[in-house]
Amino acid sequence: MNKPFTKLLPIYPHRCCAGFSLLEIIIVVIIISILFTLALNHLFQWRVSAEQASIKKLTSELRDALKLEVISHYSKGRMQDILKLVGTNPLNYAIEKPGGYLGEKHTPDLRKMQAGDWLYDSSKKLLIYRVRYPDYFVTNLTGIKRIELKVSLVYADINNNRKFDFGVDNIEGLRLVSSEHYAWKSLTEKI
Repeated sequence: MNKPFTKLLPIYPHRCCAGFSLLEIIIVVIIISILFTLALNHLFQWRVSAEQASIKKLTSELRDALKLEVISHYSKGRMQDILKLVGTNPLNYAIEKPGGYLGEKHTPDLRKMQAGDWLYDSSKKLLIYRVRYPDYFVTNLTGIKRIELKVSLVYADINNNRKFDFGVDNIEGLRLVSSEHYAWKSLTEKI
């Protein structure tokens, strides 16, 4: 009951060894190109999301470190020493500095900063981060897209004069605040 080998060949013998047609190859190349483009788009979105998450994590850690400093001074009865922390470099209280930290600079040229770099401007008392993906970042600051953070005093303004008066107003703590409002654009809407 052996069937001859020729019976196992396709019905159209002229196509058995012809290979792929040009149209089939073009379709495969188009499909691979579309999949590659989608993969690159997702990779880029992950990188932007990672930048947002790392900044959020670092600012949260710096806020916690400032709270610990306030608690330390408060527990020792040194409330006046809390005032000395206003305007200081918040990274001085961090367990470790972020990657790309350039240190403290007096009147730095922000154009020389690389995307993803941090530095403390001692003349303005600001911690500055240069954003990696400026197309997805909005701020009122002019020039290079950046985040500027500063350590400010939180107090109860007892005499309502809008400035802190030691011995009159009550110190409530320190806060890490942005010098200007900033926001991240949705990854689907580019600026």
